[in-house]
Amino acid sequence: MVNARYNYLPTVRSIKGLMTTSILAPLAILSIFPHQEPRFLIPLILPFVYLYGARILPEREDILVKSYKFNRKSQKKKHESYTLFKIWIVINVILTLFYGFIHQGGVFPFVSHLSTEMKVADYGTKYHVITSHIYSIPESLFLQKVSPYGIRMQPKRLFMYEEGSNQLTDVLKKISALLSRCRVSSLECKVYLVIPNSLIDSLEYNIYKDNKSNLVLNNTVSFYPHLSVEALPSLYNINAEENYKTILTRPIFSLIRFVESFGLSCIEFTLKVL
Repeated sequence: MVNARYNYLPTVRSIKGLMTTSILAPLAILSIFPHQEPRFLIPLILPFVYLYGARILPEREDILVKSYKFNRKSQKKKHESYTLFKIWIVINVILTLFYGFIHQGGVFPFVSHLSTEMKVADYGTKYHVITSHIYSIPESLFLQKVSPYGIRMQPKRLFMYEEGSNQLTDVLKKISALLSRCRVSSLECKVYLVIPNSLIDSLEYNIYKDNKSNLVLNNTVSFYPHLSVEALPSLYNINAEENYKTILTRPIFSLIRFVESFGLSCIEFTLKVL
């Protein structure tokens, strides 16, 4: 029976074999790299649609030529096909809401907020923005003018530092070094850390666990909704014993803190005055 149906399998010479290879080969190569993002799968949409689109919403080849007689069997097939189609629509609506408004959703509101602040601030103020556990933010969104020849028409005011998923201790060292450099140069500058709310507790713990830390958290502005899969929110913080007691004695407070962790914070840092 297997041998009888062997000729139905896709081959390299068929378009289905080409499309199947176009899915499996890039997927296998992509799986080798440690850094994974959903957008890397976008090129696979075309072969997937070609191979399985007709199964989601099948259409009779002779539907425009002649009508077919009504029977229960055809009605059942039609019902099953539309059920799969409805499931497909629901999944796409959910993914559109997730990737369009929730996943990394706080990045654009932050960009708008900082752009507005830079417009009203003194032009000599330099902005140093460190990002952690979020996607990189293109500097082009801040409209720093550059001539067609690649020459900057105005002095650069914004400097971006992408820390990716580095340890928070390394991020804090970076912030301290930038603030020290600003103090030595006597330049007017502001240093911001943009980080998911789910890491705020860990950030504060790393700052205050060392009494020798010279960093001070000033203003904090949060943007909602935001979710970074690199730092998923959790009901449990770094202090497990204290967190367990809080959940038991103050469940509403713990729930509010959990909901607030679905956000993005912009934290301004300064150095302690000696």
